Amino acid sequence: MKITEVKIHPVNTEGNLKAFVSITLDKQFVVGGLAVMNGTKGLFVKMPSRKVGDEYKDTCYPVTKEFRQELVDTVLAEYRRVSVDSYQDNVEVEEPLPF
Repeated sequence: MKITEVKIHPVNTEGNLKAFVSITLDKQFVVGGLAVMNGTKGLFVKMPSRKVGDEYKDTCYPVTKEFRQELVDTVLAEYRRVSVDSYQDNVEVEEPLPF
């Protein structure tokens, strides 16, 4: 199974949530509800979850360690690319001085 598309939806807040994410698998199945979060050890990908009692349970998740790593690497790479592109779009370019 391959991740064929990653859509990043940045969130402009001061909190730990940085973006909502959806991924497409094999151009046939979309999984939404993932999130890029900023934790104490840096950025991580949170799986879709729902509240059960007092805790949250993942509703979908990678079965293998290898696919989890591929998913995290792919999502974070796209998040960083989108973040850099967004930053560059908002930077004002100054005209060089004439001397």
